[in-house]
Amino acid sequence: EQAMELAALEAILMDDLEVFDETNPDDWDAVGNTYMVLIDPTEEGEEAEGDEKLMELLFAHTATYPDTPPCLRLRSVRGLSDADIAAGLA
Repeated sequence: EQAMELAALEAILMDDLEVFDETNPDDWDAVGNTYMVLIDPTEEGEEAEGDEKLMELLFAHTATYPDTPPCLRLRSVRGLSDADIAAGLA
C-alpha cells in the first residue's frame, strides 16, 4: 500500500519529490525513506519579488501506516519564521 501511494506521488510530483538525505526530526517514528517537496508560491516562469518565500514539506511513513498517520513537517527554507509556519498549521 505504501509503495502504491509513493508511486502515485512520484507520478504527480515528478522531479519535485526528493529523498531527504538529512537527519529526521527526533520525535519521528518513521520507517524507510523520508521525502521532501519544496513549496514555492511563485508561479512557474514568474519572477519572484523581493520577499521570496520557500518552504519544504517532509514526510515519511510510520511502521503502522495507514493505521497511524504519516510523519509530516513543514520547514522554512527562506522568508518564513517559525511563527509563520505555526500560524499556517493552526
